[in-house]
Amino acid sequence: ATQRMQKAVRFFGADISKLMFENNTLKDTYEKFVITDLQQGIPQEYKNLKPKLIMLIGVTTYFNPDGIKKIIVDMSSVISTDGLLCFTISLDDPEKLLGDSVVPIYDTDGGDNDSQIGVGDPNSIRG
Repeated sequence: ATQRMQKAVRFFGADISKLMFENNTLKDTYEKFVITDLQQGIPQEYKNLKPKLIMLIGVTTYFNPDGIKKIIVDMSSVISTDGLLCFTISLDDPEKLLGDSVVPIYDTDGGDNDSQIGVGDPNSIRG
């Protein structure tokens, strides 16, 4: 898709698994790929990139609530002002994540207890 749009895209990756690092090194998908525990936040070598898109798909499901809060806040601090954060979270109790910087955006009424959360000032959310 990015080739059709004639945009240059640079991919950077991170994973806690040495096997994933080896697989991605063989595929040569990423400009840089590091082994790290993302629950500790964005790797230092990525802090100044100002990406327009950060995606964590299927990663935060394995995080504890404090790790999820840390990575959400960290991603928000490094992404460009017109950027987009994309991540999946699978929790039995999304309320565990709420706090100073992680706030509910809205809850669905479908009876399945799905929630959407965002990063921001809890006082600015109107429901």
